[in-house]
Amino acid sequence: MYTCADCSILSCAGGEPEKAPQNCPMRKYDMRREFLPEYAKEDYHSFYINCSSIEAEGYGQWPRLKETIEFCKKMNYKKIGIAFCKGLHKEAPCPTLTPKRETAQNRASPVLFLL
Repeated sequence: MYTCADCSILSCAGGEPEKAPQNCPMRKYDMRREFLPEYAKEDYHSFYINCSSIEAEGYGQWPRLKETIEFCKKMNYKKIGIAFCKGLHKEAPCPTLTPKRETAQNRASPVLFLL
């Protein structure tokens, strides 16, 4: 089982997989060799590049909604789906998107997350 959420080493971000905990997925070199070429495929490349640029521009400064909106603009998305849990039902309507005439559709998620 992976415990990325509890990791304090963060060797994946530092490019030092040899310092990773024993249960780190970055230690699975065969798996990494298999999935890393996927990042270079044209279908995924612009997604990856735009995610990185949004992170560089606004990480820790912008609210998540602004990050999402800016990412969607960079990707030229015309329709945005917003999933939310029942507990966030009152917060789900998105007035930030509506005045700009973007199409936002939202759905309540029936998924229960157990911690």
